[in-house]
Amino acid sequence: MPGRELRLVNVSSSDEVRLLELSAWVHYDSIAIRDDLVKVLVSYFTGHLGIATTMRADRGIDIRQAHLTVFAVPMMIWIVFHKPVRWRGSMLYTYESTRVGAGRACVSGTVHVQEGALLVFFVQESLIWSLRTSDAEIDSWSRF
Repeated sequence: MPGRELRLVNVSSSDEVRLLELSAWVHYDSIAIRDDLVKVLVSYFTGHLGIATTMRADRGIDIRQAHLTVFAVPMMIWIVFHKPVRWRGSMLYTYESTRVGAGRACVSGTVHVQEGALLVFFVQESLIWSLRTSDAEIDSWSRF
């Protein structure tokens, strides 16, 4: 996304097998003035790393496998805003995979400003399951 800078925290490689936690600093070049647009901007990134967080605990099934050997899609994101939703500088998005099983994953997360104040709490529920052999033969871009 133009105007956004992303820095993952403590991630050396997409191959590493780690705890079901992932954090990222996000900085936007410009911030909207209207309250509704500010909330949209903060909310936009809440859905980006939930599935990646869940998949990083399994060797051989990392985010690069999404849409190749596994099907992964966010189904629901629930967001609670803590007023006022204002910040300067970067925001820290933290994701924690809290439940995985039966083709579903649940991730909870927070968004904090650099100074530490809580902006947002969110929960994401996703579907993750293996593609059939015949599905894997279809070009990944054709599946979207």
